[in-house]
Amino acid sequence: EFLRAVWTNPHGLGLLQGPSLSGKTTIIHHFIATLHEDPSVAVVDAAQLNADDLPGRVIEGFGFDLKLDTVSEQMNFLRVFIMQQAASEKAPLLIIDNAQTLNPEILKQLNDLAGIEAGNAFALRIVLSGNRDVHDLIVTPKTPSIATRLMGTFNMVPMDNEEVGHFVRSKLGAGGCSQPTKIAPDAMQKELHQASGGWPGMVDRLMTLALAEAKQLPLTAKNLDRPQLPEMTGNAGLQLNAHEDIEISGAKLYLTYKGRTLREIPLDSERIILGRTDHNDISISSRFISRNHALFIRDGSFTLLMDLNSTNGTFVNSRRISNHIMVHDDVISLGHHGLKFCDPSAVDTHPLIDVDMDDTIIMKNVDDVRRRMARENTRIASVAKGKQAS
Repeated sequence: EFLRAVWTNPHGLGLLQGPSLSGKTTIIHHFIATLHEDPSVAVVDAAQLNADDLPGRVIEGFGFDLKLDTVSEQMNFLRVFIMQQAASEKAPLLIIDNAQTLNPEILKQLNDLAGIEAGNAFALRIVLSGNRDVHDLIVTPKTPSIATRLMGTFNMVPMDNEEVGHFVRSKLGAGGCSQPTKIAPDAMQKELHQASGGWPGMVDRLMTLALAEAKQLPLTAKNLDRPQLPEMTGNAGLQLNAHEDIEISGAKLYLTYKGRTLREIPLDSERIILGRTDHNDISISSRFISRNHALFIRDGSFTLLMDLNSTNGTFVNSRRISNHIMVHDDVISLGHHGLKFCDPSAVDTHPLIDVDMDDTIIMKNVDDVRRRMARENTRIASVAKGKQAS
């Protein structure tokens, strides 16, 4: 979704970051395969570039077999081609992999390409992919076009335990295994999540080694190596430049535990209940979290968070709240767990009384939650009574 937003935006320059084996290359190639409009796309590995190689490699990436003698001739050809494509509403896309290896000379050439305009828009869309934070490398006084155009950065997030299990079952199934759990039982998949940190490439590597060395099946935790895990390249998910209006649909939460990101949670319904038990929409097993702890209500571009008289309270940005209109990058604290709220459209703070949120929607959802909580309490009481009778 981030890559598509970069490709369709007139500014169209973004950073995709994640450690080695985080799945960046797979995502890039999958995205290219979804571009049914058949744009011109060039993928260039910066790690294989010498000082003057960039223009020639970009020309090759766009599918041309030309013998141009100088960098100047190559740049002139690219300028004409890129402007022609953009003028016909088929702006080409340049993806630079291993952007952390870009040297000053190549960055200068890339900045020149980034500055090409057609009409009132930049002509070339650019994605820079790297295995560490490259913002300070590419945004300098010597790269004004890149700095002006940079829309935002997306830092890859590891898979949670459930996603690792689905990933393993899918990979084994694609390889012809009809019963994946006979090879990698659920308990082993949990160990695999811990050993891999949730990074797809690390899961692949550990599973390949385990299968190659196992003397019998099913696999167990003893079959897994415990390598040093890569670190995140920055804050999880999308980080926008302040001036940008990039449209990424839907609000999201990023669940963390003691500072480590566990999973991404879309806020894709009108009402989402958070609590400790499994019947909640967002279930977090923690003694600090009440059975029914808090409620999210979505109304248009607004997200309202309401505490449901929880025992330990709900804190947003270290302040205890009873209700709160969520703002992009707000952090909800729940004991050792945290929830980072991400919705680039939620950028302004408003007192609740000033927000044009439909009171009927709020009361309807609160009443629904109260009825749901009452049913759950009745069920628990019935179970407890039955146990006492027995």
